[in-house]
Amino acid sequence: MNSVATFRGTLLPPLLIGLGYAAAQAIGRGTGWEGLYWQSPFMFWFLSGLIMALAMRPVIARIPWRRDTAFGVAAAMLLGMGPVAEWCAARLLEIAGAKGSAALVPPNVVPELLGLFMAAGLMGGLFRPRGGEIGWAGLRVRLKRHTPAGWALRLGGLALAALGAGIVIGAVAVWSADALLVPPLLDINPWALLAEPNGDAAAPMQILAIGWLRALALVAPLVPVALVLRGTRLQVTLVFALLLFVIGDFAPMIEDQPFPSPLWLTARVALDALKAGLIGWCAAHLIGQIRKIDISAAGPPG
Repeated sequence: MNSVATFRGTLLPPLLIGLGYAAAQAIGRGTGWEGLYWQSPFMFWFLSGLIMALAMRPVIARIPWRRDTAFGVAAAMLLGMGPVAEWCAARLLEIAGAKGSAALVPPNVVPELLGLFMAAGLMGGLFRPRGGEIGWAGLRVRLKRHTPAGWALRLGGLALAALGAGIVIGAVAVWSADALLVPPLLDINPWALLAEPNGDAAAPMQILAIGWLRALALVAPLVPVALVLRGTRLQVTLVFALLLFVIGDFAPMIEDQPFPSPLWLTARVALDALKAGLIGWCAAHLIGQIRKIDISAAGPPG
């Protein structure tokens, strides 16, 4: 009985979320199942959805959200951190005339929207089956921790820090790709866009403005979690970094098969993890609630 309860309560929900995400992607693309073999697109979509579910489970399941709020928080994270926001940024770069950005714009973003809303709905229903206490009204009350101007400064500064981290990691990615003799490590590289001579195309200020908007969409979904999560600075940093890394980088990368080489994959994962850690650390300082540790209660050493 215990094994059945463990499977239903621990393993089954993430598996169902992964299947739902993959099914929505397949429906949106009109491809159907195309067979269930290891290298099939459906299998990669399933793995991507499964990994996102596992990463978000602690945030959705352990915080007592109301079910509708859990759905909204999950949808905001998948929307702002995932491929849909990347698509919007690439589209804006194309409109601005940034060189090479047109190739980054997929023809249709509907499958990604269907997938993220399916996954968010299943997360809200399966991870919060009995609902909870924290709803939208509770979040509005918690927002009063800072004034609107204070939140604007904190989020604007966090987006600026995220943009700066992206530019630094982009420069390291260009150097690493040249040193390792591998293809480019990043799809949208703000450093490469700024360093590329565009002539009469996108100006650096346009690229920076679009990059800042993309960074704002990336970090804004962390606010509901920051309003209710409280821990040490390291704990808060790890939670933010994990969400940013899995949803924003690792899960979308799984869907983007095949990989050029194992060396390319290792370098890409390392850079993505470093960027997520930097942004998570900045988020912990600017919007996180840090719990003070009372070391006096522990008594003298020894």
